Amino acid sequence: LAGAGGEGTGRAIPEMGARDVIKHIKDALASAHPGAVDDEVTEYVADMASELLADGDPGRSRREMADELVDAAGPMLAEFIGDDAIRSLFDGAVAHHLGGGGDGAGSNPDAGGDGAGSESAAKRYCLDLEGIILAFAGKVLLRPTSLKLERGRRYGMVGQNGAGKTT
Repeated sequence: LAGAGGEGTGRAIPEMGARDVIKHIKDALASAHPGAVDDEVTEYVADMASELLADGDPGRSRREMADELVDAAGPMLAEFIGDDAIRSLFDGAVAHHLGGGGDGAGSNPDAGGDGAGSESAAKRYCLDLEGIILAFAGKVLLRPTSLKLERGRRYGMVGQNGAGKTT
């Protein structure tokens, strides 16, 4: 996250907010549920929540934002903590995101992000994935990454046996 958008001045402010939300979620999990949640799951959930808050529709209500986080990351945390604790964690993350000045700063990068979207519209992609994370059984297999495949091109995947090409 931190290095991905540093080239544009409009992206520097939201990244600081994203790191702040990530830290908030990690700290909240560590203080309220010490040792209960795996470090990898905590990292994954914090990154995903930060991305969802930063990239979401700025017109969403607090409740809609928290609901989105619960739907997306709740199943990962349900193995470790209860539903009420999950709801409380994400209500706090949304309040922190909006209260920390992230609301106003979060609107500008969405406008800047549309410029990247117009690049996608200019080229015809058969697959356009942004910031995907792959996790299985509480283990993060693929950190946030992007993948774009243009129509009419051929692609291959190379890797050792057992490296996870099928996954």
